[in-house]
Amino acid sequence: MRAFVLLFIPIIFASDGPINSTNDDKLETVNNKPSSRIFNVIRFPNELCQATPKNGTCYTSDECAERGGSVDGECALGYGVCCIFNLDCGGKSTDNTTYLQLTTKTSFKASEAACSYTICNTNPKVCRIRFDFTTFQIANPALGLVVADAVTSTLEDHSGGVVGDCRGDIFSITSPGNSGSPVICGYNTDQHMFIDASDQCVTASFAFDTSDTSSSRSYDIQVSQYICGDDMGGPPDCLQYYTATSGTVASFNFPTNLNAIDSTTTHLSNQNYHVCFRRASGKCGLCFVPSITITTAASNVAASQSSFGVSNFLGTNADGTTATFAKSDSEADCKTDFLVVPGGMLANSVTVGTVADGIERFCGRVWTINVIGSGTVATRSVCTTRRPFMIFFRTDGNEAEDSGAVGAQTGATNEQEFFPGGIIGFSLDFNQQISC
Repeated sequence: MRAFVLLFIPIIFASDGPINSTNDDKLETVNNKPSSRIFNVIRFPNELCQATPKNGTCYTSDECAERGGSVDGECALGYGVCCIFNLDCGGKSTDNTTYLQLTTKTSFKASEAACSYTICNTNPKVCRIRFDFTTFQIANPALGLVVADAVTSTLEDHSGGVVGDCRGDIFSITSPGNSGSPVICGYNTDQHMFIDASDQCVTASFAFDTSDTSSSRSYDIQVSQYICGDDMGGPPDCLQYYTATSGTVASFNFPTNLNAIDSTTTHLSNQNYHVCFRRASGKCGLCFVPSITITTAASNVAASQSSFGVSNFLGTNADGTTATFAKSDSEADCKTDFLVVPGGMLANSVTVGTVADGIERFCGRVWTINVIGSGTVATRSVCTTRRPFMIFFRTDGNEAEDSGAVGAQTGATNEQEFFPGGIIGFSLDFNQQISC
């Protein structure tokens, strides 16, 4: 879209010519000559503009008012205004860079139990819509509890059938004709989602548990649109897309704001999505290591929790005896919850210029490649040379727990037994560090 400003100028100034832009604001001047006046039409694109602290879209002041936006500064050399769009519950927007916000709140009336926002394509060329969770905190899922001794199911929140379920507050995004987002809840600040655009619009929906008056909720979500072919929009079907050569990728509801993992850190149930990474020129490998690491197999204490724990572990030594230390698992042993790194290999096993089969599925309690019959297992860097760079996260609706005698439960049969727990999820630092 382009905004237009009519400038009426006396004939005596006609020779001044078009306005020169010194900051590439893409202004265009069109001269028109009615019988008694000369007027210039200044045209500028409705592009992203920098406001404080948000971004906006450049419109004329009249257009901004007509579209229900608020003015925050100027753009297009002063011919336009930076227009900010804050959408209310139940509202609809066709503008790029729209904000969905909720200031800190703990209780909701019955009429406030549901809140939805409709985002329609700015133009027919839009293919991808990004939701940036600048702030995101709603009620937690049912939290698990990892302990040194066997877990009982006397407390509902610690029962494997409900651990990780978003039973109160929920958030999801739907896109008619396309895959939407998984249901999420809890803490997701600094996370993001990409959704394939739909000509029937995309809907972001919250539901709040009105009986919960103790949980604090707040969110600030920036919604941006990308036309087809824009590299920053990422590939279709990728729920998350990272363009930097290094950073951190984490499962939803992972406490990325903390430096330690407590015994109730719980990944969400029923997750099934792809995470993609833009490959930098000259880089042929992508490596992952937990953001919070342990150097050896964990002793059975909470302080030994690293930022990877998904499902149970095989739990047997080479001689068939029960293992007394945390282990990793892979491939066929990862049946319910797991992370897929296509062609995963230990960093020191990577050969530049080759694409190896490696390991596909990773689970267990230690981030490494499982070696059957191995003893103490240390956290290691896992790399892939498969392209395009992507990983997949899968979880089912339950956390494994043994229904037998309490004393008989182990880390091989109960995901909440033995530190590090199998309910953690993941937070991995990634780095494109293999040159080619």
